Amino acid sequence: MGTNQRHLGKTIVSLMAILLGLLPMVVLLASWNSIPQSIPAHWFGDFIDRWGQKWELVIFPVICLISGFLLSFFSAKQNLKNSDDARFMVASLMVALFGFSAFSLIHIYLSLQARTFATLQLYGATLFYVLGGLIYILFGVIFSVRPIITQQDSYKPLRVLFILAGITILLFCGTGILKGNASLLLLILVNVLLAAFSLIYSRFR
Repeated sequence: MGTNQRHLGKTIVSLMAILLGLLPMVVLLASWNSIPQSIPAHWFGDFIDRWGQKWELVIFPVICLISGFLLSFFSAKQNLKNSDDARFMVASLMVALFGFSAFSLIHIYLSLQARTFATLQLYGATLFYVLGGLIYILFGVIFSVRPIITQQDSYKPLRVLFILAGITILLFCGTGILKGNASLLLLILVNVLLAAFSLIYSRFR
């Protein structure tokens, strides 16, 4: 890869990190006056089990803002070293930042619907399940790219498992086939299996 291409890639990644970091804060500030004082703060299954104050919405945008600028700086420094492992790490951190930003935006949207309780009950938990499924699939895609970067295919089982986990969550939890405690139990089971397999695979591969 030429110097110009590396520089362009570094610039794009840095701008994406800043954009993902800024977006939740910009949306929150633009929506602040429309958000009621009492907002849904936590879901258990399909039910809201805690209500909070709207200032709590500031927490995740601040985390995203800090993380976005740190990731932008980190990606610029690491890409200058032309390290495959560093680029893989940046890609993984970018997916994590996307998850935090999307989570924050979903929470802001649901807070704007706080006066429409039926909407919160119908879409609240489902949107978070959809986000979770997409993040698993994105991590699976990153594991698919890693062999191209490192010229080895040792991550194939992990990428298949992450993509299958994401599809499972989208299919059963994101579409409403499973609801309430059933969807929550499936999510917990998927996470436990992923963690166990990843630990075992990393130890014996």
